[in-house]
Amino acid sequence: MNILIYGAGTIGLTLSWLLSHHNNVNLLVRKKNMAYYEDGIKLQIKDLRKKEKEYFHYNYKPKIVTTIDKEYDLIFVTVNSSQLESVLPDLVKNKRRSNLLFMQNNWNIDTHLKKYLSQEEYFVGFPSFIGGGRLENKVKAIIFPQPILLGVSNEKNKHDLDLEKISKLFELENIKAKYVLNIENWLKVHCVQQAVFAGAIAEAKSYKNFVNNFKYIKRMILAWKEGLSLCEMAGINLKLYSPARYLSYPLNLIAIVMKYEFSRPIMNEMILGHMQYGYYEWADEYYEILKTGKEFHLSMPIWNSYSPFVKCYMATNYKERKSE
Repeated sequence: MNILIYGAGTIGLTLSWLLSHHNNVNLLVRKKNMAYYEDGIKLQIKDLRKKEKEYFHYNYKPKIVTTIDKEYDLIFVTVNSSQLESVLPDLVKNKRRSNLLFMQNNWNIDTHLKKYLSQEEYFVGFPSFIGGGRLENKVKAIIFPQPILLGVSNEKNKHDLDLEKISKLFELENIKAKYVLNIENWLKVHCVQQAVFAGAIAEAKSYKNFVNNFKYIKRMILAWKEGLSLCEMAGINLKLYSPARYLSYPLNLIAIVMKYEFSRPIMNEMILGHMQYGYYEWADEYYEILKTGKEFHLSMPIWNSYSPFVKCYMATNYKERKSE
């Protein structure tokens, strides 16, 4: 297949590398960032599908383009949520008849897309099989045995020919596809789960402090519940989604389980990797959810209390890096 990856962060670059084994893959980057790619991208990959216990190093030289100048079989849109609105006009103008697959964590993805595209013009998915971070021309990523999630609006859509082609595309790379009904709802629940980290870690001042203090973990759980209340107000049945459905258990029990999970080495690697490059996206979604809560007049005292910590953390620990 002729594929374009639109968004050269961790997801975009790892996806480009994976799919280039059996496809013709181009990577769209900004002209000003071309220098990053002259000598190739330094990939550090740990593939848990192969039960790898260490990172293997690859020098990947993607096929670079700076504009959409032809029609593709499929365009993957992997920019972060804060960039989506800025790239949609370019996509709509130049995509021709290319199929679009949007893969990102986004609280209001359906609202953004429907401003520019009809529902028949795009698919929404989520790359649950990739985690990690990028810094300039270096990417450190973990490939998990989880499937790629592909959104469908009803059971009949599972037999859409284009969707089947996408599934087979990933099967060639030993990545299974899982169809998710109403993936926009799944994304909202998942977005709360990710965005709450922006506040919890900022309040604790580091991930290490957060993991080692039950006070921060318990506050995060309570803030998480506040965010999920918004999902319920939107008509989402939380019982359908893990781990949200388990948050009704006693707070102390949940905190113990969470501390264990967050202390696992693989979880440390994944979260610290994402923080290195993707904290800005967590923060962006944190504020999106906070804004929605105010619009719904929902009391979110703990979620709201994180705001000054997120602002301070961004100012002192993180310099915003736009996707290349």
